[in-house]
Amino acid sequence: MNVTIEYGIVGIPEHHIKITHQLPPQYAAYRCDFADAVLVSSPSVDIIYHTTTADGCSLSNNIFIVKEPVQLLPKVKEGVSMVCCMIEGSINLTYVDLTTIPLLQGQYNCFHIIGQQQPTLFSPGIYEVQYYGFSRDMIAAYTSHSKLAKKWLYKVDMGMPILLTPTPGIIWDGLHHLNHELKFSVINTSLRKTWLLGKLQELLILILEQQDTNTVSSSQDVTFNTIKTFIRNNVDKELTIAQLASTYFVSASKLRQS
Repeated sequence: MNVTIEYGIVGIPEHHIKITHQLPPQYAAYRCDFADAVLVSSPSVDIIYHTTTADGCSLSNNIFIVKEPVQLLPKVKEGVSMVCCMIEGSINLTYVDLTTIPLLQGQYNCFHIIGQQQPTLFSPGIYEVQYYGFSRDMIAAYTSHSKLAKKWLYKVDMGMPILLTPTPGIIWDGLHHLNHELKFSVINTSLRKTWLLGKLQELLILILEQQDTNTVSSSQDVTFNTIKTFIRNNVDKELTIAQLASTYFVSASKLRQS
């Protein structure tokens, strides 16, 4: 499979896992335009991958339709430097040193990932993650202008897995629109690959700018600012207090009050 990250399904025998390039009608709404779909189906979870690459960089959209509690094991064949945007659903990632990293709906984080990670528990529901992978050369181009890029490149060259943004970033409206634009763009020619590289470069610059000027806030402030920004970015969706409280791991009364 041509994907940035592959997910092993813990406890499911291989003969119960099927891989196909055809999406069934019930999953048609999850189709992206930038690449052909790969569907990995199992009794516990179905995973839909869309991935495309350009000059050592990549764009990958992953959908998880979780039918029962399941542990997924992220792994990569080579070291990958990426921005991970949580489009739908919230999860608690278990990182290499066994620390737990919340990644809430409407947030992003920057990682350098090597090899196999710790299993992450997914509860029943639908999750969508959009990943952006960056080449060493693209990150290196900004080391003289960005503190994060300099740190990022050092960790890449040292071969060290790391979470680069201990405080998650919030998917602001500009990043929200860029996620949507890339998801529904057709990338099937050399010219479109060049266009994709330009968009990935734009996205990386925006992330570096925001992170270099970011001041550390309390986790509660970040959570409620994430919720407010998510609501603004999704005014076309029917959102309820109960749904938001469940997604963001807060009580409905606290959410109402805030």
